[in-house]
Amino acid sequence: NFARVVAADDVQGAAHALVAKQLGVRRLYVLNDQEPYGIAIAASVRNTASKLGVGIAGSGGWELRGRDFKDVAKRIERSGADGVFLGGVLAMSGPALVSDLRAALGPRVQILAPDGFPAEALIQQAGRSAEGVVVSVPVVHPARLPPAGRRFVEAFEQAIERQAAPPSAAMAQATEVLLDAIAASDGTRASVTRNLFRTRVKDGILGSFELDANGNTTAGGVTMYRIDRGKPRVLSVITPPESLR
Repeated sequence: NFARVVAADDVQGAAHALVAKQLGVRRLYVLNDQEPYGIAIAASVRNTASKLGVGIAGSGGWELRGRDFKDVAKRIERSGADGVFLGGVLAMSGPALVSDLRAALGPRVQILAPDGFPAEALIQQAGRSAEGVVVSVPVVHPARLPPAGRRFVEAFEQAIERQAAPPSAAMAQATEVLLDAIAASDGTRASVTRNLFRTRVKDGILGSFELDANGNTTAGGVTMYRIDRGKPRVLSVITPPESLR
């Protein structure tokens, strides 16, 4: 009874491992905030990194109650890691963690974080320490959408008379998928659910895709943003192959 048109967490984790390799990271330290979301996405990063030949310098958790993370930063420095992944959410003392990591490791070590670390909030709360951090969002940036998606965004922005938020296209595609499932149903909730899991979209807002047996999309694009001069800027859009998830 659950389906989505955006990338699942394991896809997002795989995308982080791929971008770490692309950025030249050879030894990645993987942290998590000891909560289910953070633990799971960190596990996905470790799994894909191993498949890609990226070394795991170490892994562990960080404590919400910690006033500072200097000990964590020293542990990572001793490991020889040239990259750190932060599996978790910003609210779990994320700004302090990023600040202490930057102070100890300097700009040479690449810091990566999932959408639990919203870029704008990280910039506001961590200041200059956020520079260079790569943050993912499990939707495709409007400028990187296929033609139908770009046309939708252009029309939507004209209708609302302002710039559309990046998730708008995915929300619109999800709405179309649900309405199509309802239209093809016999009026029962069970029928709607069956139709959702039979979804096949060709040249839609998000391109051509299907929903698999778990309700996940086969076109899970993940946009990577690098914080540069106080602004999140698109670094790349990655759709990891299933073999790496």
